Amino acid sequence: MFWADSSKVFSIFVVPVERRWWLEYPSKDPAAVGMDTACVQIIEDMRSMADLKTNIPERKLDASPCGADCRKCKAREEYECHGSPATNLPESFA
Repeated sequence: MFWADSSKVFSIFVVPVERRWWLEYPSKDPAAVGMDTACVQIIEDMRSMADLKTNIPERKLDASPCGADCRKCKAREEYECHGSPATNLPESFA
């Protein structure tokens, strides 16, 4: 889920625990994701995970839905990130 309000962006992501770094990355390096500042709040225990769905397109995209260029992202080396699962990059998640 994603929505914006003037100068704020709100998102809800459900990721496996081994990808928690991805959630924390904007607060560690806001400029890398195109922000001046970022505040991340992680909820450890949600009551109803069954209602949340992934939003990966059926056809892979040339660029990530957020507009980031995964090929140039510093997280690729720092966290061994393979890019957005929505992209058609050869290294993207299966």
